[in-house]
Amino acid sequence: MLRGWGFWAGFGVLIVAAMMVGTVANAASVTPAATYTVTFTESGLHSGTSWSVTFNSVIKSATTSTITFTGISSGSYYYTTSNDIGGTTDVQYATSVSSGYLDVPYELKQAVVYETQYYVTFTVTPVSSDGTTTPSSNWYNAYSNISIAASAAVGHAWSHWTVSNSSRLILASTSLESTRLQINQPGTVYAAFSTTTYNVNFDESGLPAGTHWTAVLNSVSTSGTTATLTSTGNDAGNLLWSVAPVPGGSGTQYTPTPSTAYINVPYQLSQEIVFVKQYEVTMAVSPGGSGSTNPSTATYYTAGSSFPILGTPAASYVFSHWNTNESKVGVGNTKNAGTNATVKAPATVTADFVAGTLCTTCKLTFSEVGLPAKTGWGVVFDGYYYPTGTASLVLSGLTAGESWSAFSPVGGSQSGVEYLPVGTASNYWYLGSTATIEIVYQQYDYVTFQNNPYSGASATIGSNWYAEGSLNALSAIGTATYTFSSWSASSTNITLGSSTAASTTMKVTGPGVLTENSLSPHVTLHFEEFGLPSGSSWGISLNNVPYFSGTPWINITGSSYGGYSFSPYTNYYGVAGTEWGSQVTYFSLTAPYQTYQAVVFAKEVYVTFTTAGSGTGYVSPSGSTWYWVGVEIPILGENVSGSSFSAWSQTAGTATLGSTSSTATTAIIKAPGTITATFT
Repeated sequence: MLRGWGFWAGFGVLIVAAMMVGTVANAASVTPAATYTVTFTESGLHSGTSWSVTFNSVIKSATTSTITFTGISSGSYYYTTSNDIGGTTDVQYATSVSSGYLDVPYELKQAVVYETQYYVTFTVTPVSSDGTTTPSSNWYNAYSNISIAASAAVGHAWSHWTVSNSSRLILASTSLESTRLQINQPGTVYAAFSTTTYNVNFDESGLPAGTHWTAVLNSVSTSGTTATLTSTGNDAGNLLWSVAPVPGGSGTQYTPTPSTAYINVPYQLSQEIVFVKQYEVTMAVSPGGSGSTNPSTATYYTAGSSFPILGTPAASYVFSHWNTNESKVGVGNTKNAGTNATVKAPATVTADFVAGTLCTTCKLTFSEVGLPAKTGWGVVFDGYYYPTGTASLVLSGLTAGESWSAFSPVGGSQSGVEYLPVGTASNYWYLGSTATIEIVYQQYDYVTFQNNPYSGASATIGSNWYAEGSLNALSAIGTATYTFSSWSASSTNITLGSSTAASTTMKVTGPGVLTENSLSPHVTLHFEEFGLPSGSSWGISLNNVPYFSGTPWINITGSSYGGYSFSPYTNYYGVAGTEWGSQVTYFSLTAPYQTYQAVVFAKEVYVTFTTAGSGTGYVSPSGSTWYWVGVEIPILGENVSGSSFSAWSQTAGTATLGSTSSTATTAIIKAPGTITATFT
């Protein structure tokens, strides 16, 4: 009986169970699912400041400290909070954690900690100094302590720091290029640079002793009677200079070569000026109106030089001869209308014409002066080429005036030598106007300029053709990393006024090679540390080379001009959990404009964030890491469902906590230790 009853009893239980299952299933289909409320709580904003949260694609704003979202089902949801909230033009509020995911229902509360930020402007004075600062203008957390550094540009030197309010923007040092800044309010930090000025020398040759002359550099005149004029107080840059001709008495002057150019300060600090004595030659005709001359006006010519002259008769006149004082201006052939004149002193050259009839079928003779015997030359007349290897070329049966031009250049038998016509190398010939035209050729020699080593250094002249026997001003132009050492010439064809002066002269008597020898000068780079305990050993990496010292100084001698990158070795350990490091890990400097660099170290401590208690939760930040002493950081403790946040605690002296009872608060780090969030 019992066993039979047991069967039916079991069967009955199954029926009841099945009925209950059906009932539960039906109930689930009509009963709403459980929903939850998610709360965001802000701290740190000024009272009444509007903020917002986007949660599950829904945006809500508030001017109170909480924003809630109701009717939230279980699941994982993405949220974002408003960041960089403006208070004023130079005050804002920002949160370091502005987005994330919440796992509902296990995470129903999210603290949003805002930090006050101040806008700090970094600028340089004067603006034209082109100096730079690290860091740059930006938003910075209120009461933060940052490293700052300044770098000078070419032509300027570091001077000092100033701030708009020294009681709220506090500098550790106003004189060091690298220092620290405590930011207690918005404001401006000024990096002041002084202007480095330079002296530029103008060195002359060719003037009689005691002659007064003037050099103008960047619109400022410097005058004197010495061979060297020094222009003082010049800024760095590409500056325009000029030197005017100097009168030397009646019909005489001294002409500068070169007479104007740019000088690149500070890489070139001297300029050689060669004065060439010149005489004035006046051209005239007799009788008046009987013809014309080329050149037609009074002109200054270098003493001893030759130039072509041409007499062209007017209608009903023919050329007769040249009339001149041969001791002052020598004429090659006084009977030729076209000839050459050699200048010896100031004088007048007169073309004499007589009445006569011009030819209708004419003969025109071209002759050359200055070419070596049997050198090929010629003219182009009426578009036809007429070459010759003799000293003269005769064109006959001419019935019309035509243009003509001399061959230019004419090659020499020696490599690097050519000949160019001096003065008139082309003109228009009028029928019967003259029977002869003389072309004056002058030898030119090719000088190749090079520098050793190839460093970018250069000179005021370069590879080019130079007139045979010419005296040329020459100055070296250095670079930021190389300066002039000496000149050297490949042969006696190039004669230097001085091989060791950066500004000198070069006389050319044949082709050759001129070499500017440069060297990289050296300076001592000074590095000084601040902030380390006395007697600490420290070091830097300069262009990836390590240097260490047990004193506050590291001096690196024999350093070439140029740019350097360096970084301090950090993490100098003290007692357990304490070290010193540099907040700025990379610097750069350019020698010789910056040879000193301060390296500021700050104390860091090792702090661990953890949880404790019977409940479950997590803390942000979490784990262990290094923090700068004095830094203020937001901290957050959040419980897992079923647990509650209780309090913050710490190893004695680790930090100053904004609150021990609030889940979201701040900690000002002071010493190594542990900060704990307790959950129950």
